[in-house]
Amino acid sequence: MNGCQIQNRFFKEKMSGTRSELTWLTALVVDDDELTRQTIAKMISRLGVGRVLQACDGHEALQVLERGAVDIVLADVNMPRINGLSMLETIKGRWPYLPVIMLSGCATMKMAVEAMRLGATDFIVKPFKLEDLEVPLERAARERLILLKNRELREELAKKEEVDRLNRKLERKLSELSKLYAISEAINPAKLEGQMLFQKLVDLAAEITECKGASLAVLDQRTNRLITKAARGGKRDWVEDDIFPALEVNPKLFQVSRMSVAITRLEGKGRTFGASWIASVPIIIGEEVFGVLNVWEKSSGGDLTREDVTLLKALAQRASLAIENQALYEGLYATLTDTLLCLVSTIEAKDPNTKHHSQRVTRWALTLARAMGFSQEEQDLLRLGSYLHDIGKIGIKDWILMKPDTLTPEEMEVIKTHPVIGEKIVSHLGLLPVEKSIIRHHHERWDGTGYPDGLKGEEIPLPARIVAVADVLDAVSSNRVYRRARPLREALEEIAKGAGTQFDPQVVEVLMDLSKDISCPQLEDQ
Repeated sequence: MNGCQIQNRFFKEKMSGTRSELTWLTALVVDDDELTRQTIAKMISRLGVGRVLQACDGHEALQVLERGAVDIVLADVNMPRINGLSMLETIKGRWPYLPVIMLSGCATMKMAVEAMRLGATDFIVKPFKLEDLEVPLERAARERLILLKNRELREELAKKEEVDRLNRKLERKLSELSKLYAISEAINPAKLEGQMLFQKLVDLAAEITECKGASLAVLDQRTNRLITKAARGGKRDWVEDDIFPALEVNPKLFQVSRMSVAITRLEGKGRTFGASWIASVPIIIGEEVFGVLNVWEKSSGGDLTREDVTLLKALAQRASLAIENQALYEGLYATLTDTLLCLVSTIEAKDPNTKHHSQRVTRWALTLARAMGFSQEEQDLLRLGSYLHDIGKIGIKDWILMKPDTLTPEEMEVIKTHPVIGEKIVSHLGLLPVEKSIIRHHHERWDGTGYPDGLKGEEIPLPARIVAVADVLDAVSSNRVYRRARPLREALEEIAKGAGTQFDPQVVEVLMDLSKDISCPQLEDQ
């Protein structure tokens, strides 16, 4: 049983209110008088000591200690061959973590002082009663625990320097991995673009290297000059213009390894700027230099560490991937969007009455969204979703779509499939969930009687609820093959009647407020 196990057990049993805190002890009683020795052994057993060994003198006691673990020794002072004090001195020399209680029937002050000097835990004068032993035994047990813990700490201390070195190395590695993960997570081309991406790169560069400032400059291929696009700390236009006016002024930045970090010691303007050096790493896209990422002056003073250099390189590599991916994404997204919009235009071109329906619905939806406090990002998602809301009609037969009479129940069921068809068309084209939800749910009703899923109330995504109002508003106020267009005011009245049943009351309320503003360009254009 090691020191920690003993200590845990001791305190657990101590809290139970019994004497069982001594049961883990193995005690050795040393006395040349057999009757006295056996009496003491019985007494400490009654006090709860788990195991008791005996020895008739100091010589035999040392042999017992050689053979096995003993936690406490109770020894008489006056014994033949090796007396108690000599035995105590030997024990403390060979087993320094072993508590010893000295016993004597003819004790003197000098003897007691000598015993304590040699390391005795306690000194008890014979004869003594059972209760006279209890407190010394408990004190010796606590001392044993402390001594064992002390030994454990000493052994750990011997390894501490190596452990500390490994811990420091591990902490540096964990910090580096954590920062690399943060870089990977923070630079998402799907969420950041243009200036936002540049500023994020600059902020990350300053934060991960703990520098006072950072900047990102893009290479102007026409003039071969670096133009600052984002900065943090310092004067925005100072760094590249004064230190890197052109690539040929600082050629070492792009020599040997194209991902090397160049450190330039600053003089003149650099000193007035408050930095003694600037570190730069190029951002490479394909085989061309796109720009350069700079950091300067550690907040704590000193130079960049090896870890800082590794992180700057990783950031520059991630930046090049993000910028390249963003360019590819924007190109693909533009192509995809153009294709989908052409499909919508094809559908609407079949019927002159529905021409530009999607554009008008989109304008209405965006007007409502802005009035409801949508962010620019939310408006962008709403714009594409509302424009494509009827794309599923490409899967509906033309004679049903353009039927001049009222649709039969069977034909109406066919029409109701267009939201699901639309969602299937765009399901593998990379649209975001919000955009797809508009296509699927723009015919759901607030009271739950809509289609295709019978969603109710706020179960219906808010953008889909907005498009539902905009869709009906344009449909009522536009010509159809089966009826003439109704005035916009009548369309608004019909929308108002459907608040709380067909439409979200909040969206209808916003529309009614907008309709009161006669200067609203969206209303005037209708």
